Amino acid sequence: MDSATPITITPEDLAAPWQRFVAAAVDGLLLGVPWGFLLAVLYFEDDPSSFEVPLWFTAVATVLFAAYQVVGTALWGQTVGKHVVGVRVCSGRDLGRPGWLRSFKRWGVFVIPGFVPFVGGLLSLLIPLPLLWTTNRQGLHDKFADTLVLRDEAVPWA
Repeated sequence: MDSATPITITPEDLAAPWQRFVAAAVDGLLLGVPWGFLLAVLYFEDDPSSFEVPLWFTAVATVLFAAYQVVGTALWGQTVGKHVVGVRVCSGRDLGRPGWLRSFKRWGVFVIPGFVPFVGGLLSLLIPLPLLWTTNRQGLHDKFADTLVLRDEAVPWA
């Protein structure tokens, strides 16, 4: 998009909260089911009374989940879940592709709080909540990375 061209976004261009929720659910199932199955196999292979999630498992899962989210967002503006509901992540600056840095920032802000002991899961759940009341429907991860989530029809490069 030409930098002299003003960016015009209407509320209809923005992904609806339900679309973002369904996209996250699809991605969660796509990633979570195989990893949950593997974790269950590890659990029943060991003594269940003393089971701890192996560090290697957490590290590999984190790297693969990051690759899935960051690569999909950077290259296509979407993961499988976003593709299913017809939305894409765009740069908030020019509606272009989000690129690697924005994609990584977006993932990091969403995921890193999850590693805080005891409250991490709750913190991660709070990150997207502002999309329910902010003008551009941005969660904290979108605001930090300067991204917008738009319906495919509103994305100039889709």
